[in-house]
Amino acid sequence: MKNIIIISGVSGAGKTSLLSIFEECGYYICDNIPFSLIKDFYNAVKKDVKNDKIALALNLSVAREAYLLAKQDSDFNVSFIALDCDKDILLSRYRLTRRSHPLQVDGYTLEDAIDFEKQTISNIKINLTCYIDTSEMSISSLRKFVYNNLLSDHNKLHVNFVSFGYKKRVPQDLDLILDARLLNNPFWVDELKDLNGLNKKVSDYVLNNQKAEIFLKKLTTFLDYYLGEIDISNKKIVNIGVACSGGQHRSVAVCEYLKKYYCQKYVTLTFHRELEK
Repeated sequence: MKNIIIISGVSGAGKTSLLSIFEECGYYICDNIPFSLIKDFYNAVKKDVKNDKIALALNLSVAREAYLLAKQDSDFNVSFIALDCDKDILLSRYRLTRRSHPLQVDGYTLEDAIDFEKQTISNIKINLTCYIDTSEMSISSLRKFVYNNLLSDHNKLHVNFVSFGYKKRVPQDLDLILDARLLNNPFWVDELKDLNGLNKKVSDYVLNNQKAEIFLKKLTTFLDYYLGEIDISNKKIVNIGVACSGGQHRSVAVCEYLKKYYCQKYVTLTFHRELEK
């Protein structure tokens, strides 16, 4: 069986970087094939005895149709990944590099071009195997995400617990957001405020009390049901955000607790946005 990964997304969100990561992992890379040639390309892939892993980057306007066409073929194991990014960050990237957006040659302004693509990605979201918000991602973070989620055990549900602070933007690729702000806040404790939730003293302060015990019991009861339902669906990756004010203490401690709690049943990972900067 041939493994085909179709990659698309808004321009400037990192498709070229993602292709490079898959190339490092032994995938044969194809970029921007016209849709009129897709059928011929798929037929050629089936006859190719050398390459059984293909990463295919396509424009947002044709990516869904190419994905649905590939899914009809029993010879293919196909995934559909799309990259998105915050509008302000995209504007900053284009202005910094002085590149033009691909749609600007059709008469769009830069802002209109970004808005058009973001609406398009919203329309195809239901078809995606994986949606990645690269707004706060470095290349190394993107590589880590790919290796841990897209190239590891495909038979288990992958659950990513993502800590972040409400003081900054909310990640766009979260399926669920949990609020940890009702827990004890180490920021107001002098000997703890400069540490983070990975530190045992901070974690103990946040989690080892009656309020936290009740919170975690009710939270895991809900997540047992929620993740169970996700697991029997076609979705293979779920991103669960845990937020607090600054993203340094409470959200980090809760993410680490949930990672350990569910690690026997699912592939669990933690990403601490504010700590990785």
